Amino acid sequence: MISWYVDLFLSFFLFIISGFVYIQSAGFPEVSAKFPRLTAVFTIILALFLMISAIKRRNEEYAKTDNNYLIVCKIIAGLIIYSLVLKVFGYLISTIMLTSYTIFTMKYSKKKNILLISCVVILVIYLIFKVLLQIPLPRGFLNVI
Repeated sequence: MISWYVDLFLSFFLFIISGFVYIQSAGFPEVSAKFPRLTAVFTIILALFLMISAIKRRNEEYAKTDNNYLIVCKIIAGLIIYSLVLKVFGYLISTIMLTSYTIFTMKYSKKKNILLISCVVILVIYLIFKVLLQIPLPRGFLNVI
């Protein structure tokens, strides 16, 4: 469990960012401002719940656990490599590699399931962006999909 003061700090940070987004959206046309304002209000509500939860937990003992900084660093490195190879290999191959790498890095060991989950994730994202929203995805040198 994360200590209460980290949650309290995060809730203040979210309040500030959400307030900034809400204020900045005032200069947008009314139709364009709806989504940022809605997102900002929703984030403020969630930050309020986080703050209340943190305050309720302030007297609890904090049991220090092992942090997984190495796993986080590996995933960040994977994302950086993904951003570099996306245009070369295209969406399909790069994203299969990224999702498989991320799942494997988080110590999930069943290799068949890793590949299956990666393919399902890619299919869902493909259907949302390419089919539903009609946003082109990088094709890479193989011109796949």
